[in-house]
Amino acid sequence: MVGPGGAINSENVFVYGSLIRERSANGEGKLNIPTRVAGLKRGWYVPVLEDRNTGLGVILDNNSCCNGVLVNANEEYLSKTDTRETIHDYRRVELPRGSVESQDAVDKIWVYVIDNPTLPTLDCPIAQSYLDVVLTGCLEVGEDFAEDFVLTTCGWEASWINDRDQPRYRRFVPGDAGRIDNLLGRLIPNQLSNRFKPAR
Repeated sequence: MVGPGGAINSENVFVYGSLIRERSANGEGKLNIPTRVAGLKRGWYVPVLEDRNTGLGVILDNNSCCNGVLVNANEEYLSKTDTRETIHDYRRVELPRGSVESQDAVDKIWVYVIDNPTLPTLDCPIAQSYLDVVLTGCLEVGEDFAEDFVLTTCGWEASWINDRDQPRYRRFVPGDAGRIDNLLGRLIPNQLSNRFKPAR
């Protein structure tokens, strides 16, 4: 999955949520390699009280896997990301060699995991504004990649709001809502049918 002439830095981060989109949108890093990791279970696990929604996290689980991308990570980036992520109880760990597809020439790959997952609630639901950012990034990689994201993420049956009119996610950038809803309707129609509009 490494592009032509694409040398991989010795330190990289496996990102599996909103950073798939944000890293490419803001121009950080030159590496954006789609891959899968064994031993991680992705779900709606991270309540963000200040935004009144729940974000994505991964937990260590030998029976699961999920997709994401590898991005360059220098010491400055790791330090800033550590500071931001630890506020929400993420913990940076090194992935074991062999758990990552296309790990040739990669010395070290980090991932941010959650030790105490918390499912979405009415007060902190899944926010469509956050999901739109994630799926826009996934669709930029490819339709198959976006499908894999949906199918390797758990927790869709939890509280879920369509907040596109009044986005709770502070870094929301509108995506192709029709394409995103078609994808979700194809893969998880029952869960999507329970998505509700937030109270005004």
